[in-house]
Amino acid sequence: IGHPVAHSLSPVMHNTAFRLLGIDYVYVCFDVKPGMLRAAFNGIKALGVRGANVTTPHKEEAARLVDELDDVARLSLAVNTVLNKEGFLVGFNTDGPAAVKCMLRGGVKPDGMQIAVVGAGGVSRAILASILNGFEVAGVSILNRTYERARNLALYLLNVFGQDLRVKAFPLTPQHLKREVSKANLVVNATSVGMFPRVDETPIPTDFLQPGQVVFDVVYNPPKTALLRGAERRGCKTISGLDMFVEQGALAFKIWTGLEPPVREMRRAVVEALKRGDW
Repeated sequence: IGHPVAHSLSPVMHNTAFRLLGIDYVYVCFDVKPGMLRAAFNGIKALGVRGANVTTPHKEEAARLVDELDDVARLSLAVNTVLNKEGFLVGFNTDGPAAVKCMLRGGVKPDGMQIAVVGAGGVSRAILASILNGFEVAGVSILNRTYERARNLALYLLNVFGQDLRVKAFPLTPQHLKREVSKANLVVNATSVGMFPRVDETPIPTDFLQPGQVVFDVVYNPPKTALLRGAERRGCKTISGLDMFVEQGALAFKIWTGLEPPVREMRRAVVEALKRGDW
């Protein structure tokens, strides 16, 4: 559930997994407009829906509406996965753990890194909370078009992880962006900039990037965004949002079903759908 959701490839991914494992579930998208999330959650309870994914712009409100939060959702105050336990809604966040898993699998360990994150929404919250919960970083810079959101996220992280944490917030101006990105070891785009159909857009100009940096883009459509293409040309190591998308889906699948997800087949289904343009 989200707004908009028509472009989502989650149905392709999850319905492939349900079919392969012979589970009598079906995954569909519901466009839930802002202000209607509470009604949607009541509908989940009333209809006996097993669970749901929650996406933009509802992740932070979802954390306030569920009956219980898992550890990551509690740390990040953002929910992207809901499990309905006979009318008792449990909120999870699989974005953060999926992002960390993708980093570690790619040989990227955040310990000692200076991190620059563009975006201060639910995905940014989840990724930063998961990193800070497991690693000792040198510092964090949060840049956002609305400075107040970046500042609020920085203050929240200080409150949760301690005042010794070196975290700063900045308005998303070219001057701040260039300075903070240029000194970072890990650069994360946690916005939708560069997503289809605006595939030529990038939140970070290529010449701001430095050789040897790690650049992580949460956008999965296209799998190789303009940001990642530019990062590769600059000699950066890149992590695609496609990998994070599949991993967060696999974690959600296990929450709903209790079964090990067929991750390879789920990824293949998403890649094939992207090639066909099935969204």
